[in-house]
Amino acid sequence: MKKSEKTFEEKMAELEELISKLESGSVPLEEMVALHERGMALYESCAQELATFEKRLKGAGEELRQLEGTAAAIQRRFYERQIILHWSAPAPLSRFSKVASS
Repeated sequence: MKKSEKTFEEKMAELEELISKLESGSVPLEEMVALHERGMALYESCAQELATFEKRLKGAGEELRQLEGTAAAIQRRFYERQIILHWSAPAPLSRFSKVASS
């Protein structure tokens, strides 16, 4: 964003101010038309920014779902390996020492 370009919040604040002026009915017709044109330009700009934000959020949501799937797969593998290690681990030596001493 260029330094001279307003933020989304600044544009919304200006748009609200323009709406208040237009609703007051106390502005001359020529100024009313100019305010309306400026308001429409602000509206279009804000709508475009919102669409861009929405796309980014959807993209981030998809990335998050992919990461969650990957994390779940890693967690399953880890759990499976724990089970395999548990069942394939050698028996404690104390069990064999009793058999040998009998």
